[in-house]
Amino acid sequence: MKRAAAGGLRIVRLAVVLMAATFSFAQAQDFYVTPLPTPLVRIPLRVSGASSAMAESGHPRMLKLLVGKDGFVHATAWLSGDAPTDSARILERAERWIFRPSRDEATNAPASVWVALPLRPEPDARLITRPDSALIAALSQADTLSAFRNGIGDLTHPDPPLLATTGFPGSVARRIGVALLQCLRQEAAYDGPGPWESRCLPDPDVVLELDGAGGRARVEISTACDWMQVRTTGDQLFAGYRPIRGQVLGVLTQVFPGKFH
Repeated sequence: MKRAAAGGLRIVRLAVVLMAATFSFAQAQDFYVTPLPTPLVRIPLRVSGASSAMAESGHPRMLKLLVGKDGFVHATAWLSGDAPTDSARILERAERWIFRPSRDEATNAPASVWVALPLRPEPDARLITRPDSALIAALSQADTLSAFRNGIGDLTHPDPPLLATTGFPGSVARRIGVALLQCLRQEAAYDGPGPWESRCLPDPDVVLELDGAGGRARVEISTACDWMQVRTTGDQLFAGYRPIRGQVLGVLTQVFPGKFH
C-alpha cells in the first residue's frame, strides 16, 4: 500500500458495501483500519425523478462521508463529478447515515475515516413513515420465520456473529408478524427518540426475517436504543419505540424465552 504525501489522505481499502462500492480513506494519522465502517442506517439518497447518478462528464457522482468514532456522519462533500441541482438535499440525507465504526488495526480503538459512496443509478428504497400495504401483507401473512440474536452493544467486537434460531412453524411466524404489526400500528411506536437525537448507535442485537405469501420483511431491532428498522422489497420503516418498549420486548420474549425483560 502506498502512502500519500504528508498531510494528505491515504487509501486504506476498496470494498463493496450493500450493493454500493465504497472507498475508505484514513487521514494523515499513521494507522490502518479494519474492518471498514458498516452501514447500520441507510437513508435513501435519491428519489424517483431526482438528479442523475452520472455527472455531465459521464463519470459517476460520488460523495464522501466522514464517519466518526461514534459511527455518525460528521461531514459530507462531493468527492467526484459535478454536484447535481438537488445537491443540498442529497448531502442532508447522507448526513443521516449511521455506521458501525471502523477500528484502528493496532489498538482496536474506534477510528474516524472518510467513506466514499457513489450515487446508485436506480432509485433507492423508499422511506415510509407508517406501515403500508406491502409491509402489512408481509407481516400478517408470514409463514416462515428465522430469528437471530447476539450480545447487546459490545463494541469490543465490531462485527459479532448473530446466532441463528430456526424451526419456527408457520403459525408461530404469523403470530410474531401480527404482533409486530400491532406494535407498528400504534402512534406511540414513533414517539421515542431516534438515534440521531439519543446518539445511541443502533447496532441490532435482534434480526427477524419473515417470509410468506405477502412477501418478505426483515426486522432489525436495537434493544439498547429502543430502535427498529423494518424492510420490505423497496421500502423501509424506522420506529423509535421507547414508549411501547414493554410490548416490543414481549414480542421478542415469544421468540427468545427468558432473554428479554
